[in-house]
Amino acid sequence: MMQSRLAPLLTEGPLYIRIRWHAITTVMKAQLLLVRRRVLSLVVLALLGGGFLLATGFHLVLYVFATLPVSAQACPTASTSAQQVSQAPPCVSETPQQQAEQKLLRQEVLREQETTLTFPMSLSLGGDTLLSLGVLLLCIFVAIFVGSDYQAGTQRLVFLRGVPLTRFVCAQCAMLLLILVIVNAALLMAGALLGCVIGPLLGGKLSPLSLQGWGELALYWLGICMSLWLYALLSVLFTTLGRSIGAGIAGSIGYLFIQGMLLPPLTSMLSALPDSGFTTLLRHLPALFLGPASHTLLEALASRPLPLVASATPSSASTALAGAVLLCYGLISGGVSLWLVQKRDVAL
Repeated sequence: MMQSRLAPLLTEGPLYIRIRWHAITTVMKAQLLLVRRRVLSLVVLALLGGGFLLATGFHLVLYVFATLPVSAQACPTASTSAQQVSQAPPCVSETPQQQAEQKLLRQEVLREQETTLTFPMSLSLGGDTLLSLGVLLLCIFVAIFVGSDYQAGTQRLVFLRGVPLTRFVCAQCAMLLLILVIVNAALLMAGALLGCVIGPLLGGKLSPLSLQGWGELALYWLGICMSLWLYALLSVLFTTLGRSIGAGIAGSIGYLFIQGMLLPPLTSMLSALPDSGFTTLLRHLPALFLGPASHTLLEALASRPLPLVASATPSSASTALAGAVLLCYGLISGGVSLWLVQKRDVAL
């Protein structure tokens, strides 16, 4: 019934024609209702919330361990028998300088954990969770959501009802962006609430945000939303290429594996090469991946006055390169997916 009502609103045509947003909004509502009814959505949200709590618990454990006193085993004296010496554990004899250094280290750990668990720096707990665990869950969710349309024959049904597949895919991508905006805002709010409650209990001091700070927070939120949306478009591309859930999951996880596991040693190897024009060009290769480009852009958006991402602002050239890379990812992923559903999937 939903697709039959959409037929008069949508017209078939090439990709460059004007999109009728009222029709896409109608498709988005139907897709949002489908997402809401799926158990997978609840599972993904539960795992994401669990990851946020796990990250918070990790910082709390570090804080607790830093507050525990260090007990050193006394060394045996001359009156201690040989049997007692052999049964006693190894003793620890620290110089006053080592004790002072250890005390300073523990105090530094305490300050770091207090700062991380206190607003506004507690917002980074939500952002880091989204950019790590959230990326993996998002790619799997998008692959299952889009790939199930191919396996269930939804693409053929939508086309036979008169709805152009390009409009259908545009509605799915817009719906994913809307979901990311809401989930991102919810997790950042959870980080802010945690920082306002737990931070003062640990001795942290709440810092009111200035107008510039609120602007940076808004850019941080938008930057994470756009980064996650590009990962979603990449998963849509892999799923559309393979027309299956397995292809989408395998392609997305394979890309994340190359980016997360193989890229760091490659960066170290390139930095160790002697300086030359060719090696300088090769050293820009890691910046062509989605993760480093997103991180560089977030550094430029959210490093002053709050170091939510990093304490140093990247150069203008690095920021421009990151923006160009992200734009290319969006255009290629979205454009190729739309071209495939228009030229290939129309004959399903």
